[in-house]
Amino acid sequence: MANKIFLQDAGMQYLIALQEWRAEHSDGWSAFFSQATSYTGMQTILLIMACIYWAVDKRMGQQLLMGWNTGRLALGFFKIWACIYRPWILDARIEPDPKIKAGATGYSFPSGHSMSAAACFGGIAMQKETSRRFAILLVLIVLIVAFSRNFLSVHTPQDVVVGMALGFGAAWFGIWLFNKIEASDGPLDIIVAAVAVVLALLVAWFAATKQYPVDYDESGKILVEGQKMATDTYKAVGWTIGFFVSYVIERRFVKFTTAGTTMERLERLVFCLFLYYIYYKIIYPIFRGAFDNKGLGAAVVCFVEMVYIVLLAPIMIKFLQRKSEVAQAALAEGK
Repeated sequence: MANKIFLQDAGMQYLIALQEWRAEHSDGWSAFFSQATSYTGMQTILLIMACIYWAVDKRMGQQLLMGWNTGRLALGFFKIWACIYRPWILDARIEPDPKIKAGATGYSFPSGHSMSAAACFGGIAMQKETSRRFAILLVLIVLIVAFSRNFLSVHTPQDVVVGMALGFGAAWFGIWLFNKIEASDGPLDIIVAAVAVVLALLVAWFAATKQYPVDYDESGKILVEGQKMATDTYKAVGWTIGFFVSYVIERRFVKFTTAGTTMERLERLVFCLFLYYIYYKIIYPIFRGAFDNKGLGAAVVCFVEMVYIVLLAPIMIKFLQRKSEVAQAALAEGK
């Protein structure tokens, strides 16, 4: 207990020191780290992996998505298991950046931004094809993202360190698990997917039935509503189930490839991104509004989102590839 109190106090002193420095150098550095944390939100990271999967390297994209979803589910569990409040709730002296604070959802530990950045960029750095210089740059980006969460006072040092460790571990696990599945001729992919779905449902059950801590401020108002903080966990459940189910279906029946000319890949990528934009701006709000239960709504929209990325977009890509092949064959016959 004494060690825990010491670490928490040391972490708060560190955040206060950064806060004071931020107040003195508010313009350039705050803008830089605000952009660093804004551009590496979970939706952005997810789209980066999707673009790799659709148009660059299918195998790498699958490995990244497998690792990221594993990390997200673990992160969602740890957040509601530990139930650690954000720094400004733990210590009134902490004043986070107002814009970044608005997007800081869920409990504080571990850091979701740090985990996502480490799982994505760390996963790319771990690829055999990645050069050492590029790998170092990717790790540096992860460190900048993690530090930005401290600099802007939305996470403690413990949050980002554990978040990064979880992300790098998930990236390694995703690559290892994917290679195991691909090397197997049996039903390992189905077994892994079944286990992932069961674990995700257990995490959802834990989130729904857990007795969350209830603390009040001086006016008697509840500081943090546990079920509201669990929304990020329900998102992870939806993403995870959507990924593993779609991965098995795509692997066994669709089997799309990223083959094609640079222009063909670019056309398919733009098409997939356009449909994703329509989903996110139109269908996403409709799904969220259709469910009174915020947890269920979060899980459903994230499930559909992942199914689109991993399964539906590849089906469209394969359809476009076939149309292109037919057109090229007709052109060849005409000649």
